[in-house]
Amino acid sequence: MREVKFNNNGITLLALVITIIILLILAGVSISVLGGQNGIIKNATESKKQSEIGEIIDKVRIDIADEQIEKKNAGIASSELEKILNKYGNLTGEGTILDKILETEKGYKIPVKEIWSGTLVVEPLNLQVGDYIKYNVTYTDVYTLYSFTAENGWRVLDPGTDNGDGTVTGLKLISTGIPVKLNYNGNDVNNKEYSETNPILGNWAGNTKQREEYAKKFNLSNNNYNNQYAAAGLYYNFKKIKFDKGINASQNEGCYNAVNGKNTGTLSETEFIAGGAEEVHALTLAEINEARGESDLTNTPLNENSGAKGLFYLTALEDYGYTKTNMSTSPNYFLASPVIGDTISLNCVDDKGQLTSVFSVNYGVRTVISLPPDFEVEKVE
Repeated sequence: MREVKFNNNGITLLALVITIIILLILAGVSISVLGGQNGIIKNATESKKQSEIGEIIDKVRIDIADEQIEKKNAGIASSELEKILNKYGNLTGEGTILDKILETEKGYKIPVKEIWSGTLVVEPLNLQVGDYIKYNVTYTDVYTLYSFTAENGWRVLDPGTDNGDGTVTGLKLISTGIPVKLNYNGNDVNNKEYSETNPILGNWAGNTKQREEYAKKFNLSNNNYNNQYAAAGLYYNFKKIKFDKGINASQNEGCYNAVNGKNTGTLSETEFIAGGAEEVHALTLAEINEARGESDLTNTPLNENSGAKGLFYLTALEDYGYTKTNMSTSPNYFLASPVIGDTISLNCVDDKGQLTSVFSVNYGVRTVISLPPDFEVEKVE
């Protein structure tokens, strides 16, 4: 019988399958090692990211140290820290600077608290009469239809007392422009307190007690005059005045164009204090004179060049539309101040910045905002 020999040098199908399986397993292991959750590539990328973040943090801290050496200070002011951080990216988030995030050009997001956890030096605010302060209530001027923003609509009337922590006690702001108009008739205001039977005429005027308090506060003789009831009302009961959307105010009521985004219906009593104020009233002559450093708070004449950075002479504010060609009527505004020796007239400021008086007319009103002591002040440069 002839002997048959087999060639054992070839690869069987089974061996081939086993080889492929082993290669796939090895490939899977390699891919996992290179690109998995803890893979070499990811670790290398993360390591590079952390290294670059560390470099940024080191650079910021060196800049902070240089600033501290220059100012001979153990801490750093918020404004200086912000200036340094802005060299390396953009700050995002709300709250104080330590609550924010530094976003770098490469998209890294670094909490400021991880960069700096030392002392923040509180800088004095150094507020001056006329400075612009951010206050989150917007409005459209009733004379020029210029829309004032939170950044340009409010200025310092009384700088108050700096608390040394970014807040001020006794800070008062005044509207840059004129948010509302009022139709005042001195003959209709005398001692007409609000009642269900008399809901319109004089419903915003002061009562007897308020009139007495107003006279004492502003060093006036306590006379039973219509204008003192009206002045007390503008000062204490401003939010009782009915302001309707429109052009002309009804008798002893008011009108507006837009306030705090509202441009229909009647203003609520909270529109002007919605930005954080605790009180709102119409500007008084005494407050003007205090801002200008006058000793006589009740009767000092004004003129178009009178003080406080042009705060009261509206036609000097060309940037906000207060020009002769831009206005159909002059931007006169009431003061919550009675005319001394007159029974019905209120003081007002005319388009030349001069002090005049009227007893029955449709004029504008400048609003004064009184801020609480814990209000964080943001000055607009």
